[in-house]
Amino acid sequence: MTNKSDEVSDKSSENVKKQSSDASSDSKKGEGKSEFRPEEDLIAPNLSHIKKEPKEDFEKYKNDYLYLLAEFDNYKKNMIKERADLLKFGSERLAYDLLNVLDIFEKALSTEVTPEKFQAFKDGIDLTSQELKKTLEKHGIREIPSLGQNFDPNIHEALTHVPSKDHADNTVMNVFKKGYKFHDRTLRHSQVVVAKEVKD
Repeated sequence: MTNKSDEVSDKSSENVKKQSSDASSDSKKGEGKSEFRPEEDLIAPNLSHIKKEPKEDFEKYKNDYLYLLAEFDNYKKNMIKERADLLKFGSERLAYDLLNVLDIFEKALSTEVTPEKFQAFKDGIDLTSQELKKTLEKHGIREIPSLGQNFDPNIHEALTHVPSKDHADNTVMNVFKKGYKFHDRTLRHSQVVVAKEVKD
């Protein structure tokens, strides 16, 4: 009786030790495995594969920026110079063509005015006037037709209004100084006398 009881006790003790040993072995095997934590993987992903910008690239971008800045500054200076030259020399072609008119005018003045040569002198002055008008028209300067036209404050300057039975009301009856346009812009208003209706 005593021997059987001891054998049962020994077997139970061995089973407990074996289970304890197996549990310890399983625990050691699990120590090498990382626990799955999806929250950490979503919040802090691995960014080691992304290449960081080196200092050399920063210097390159900086130099490129300074170069473009210098180029723009030069461009701005050139534009200012070109605009100044345009304002200064923009009328060069007109001035050159006016010299031809001046030549004709000086030739007319050099003519000795006598009763016999008076008509030639007058023709020379007329020729000078025609050449001057052609030169101005070539450069976009044209006379504004005014006489007999309805008064227009955009191109006319009324010096006075005169009652008249021979002219329609508000029409230009006399031109004191001719007006001119430079292309589509009024260069100088015509100074005119405007007719006013006569009331009985």
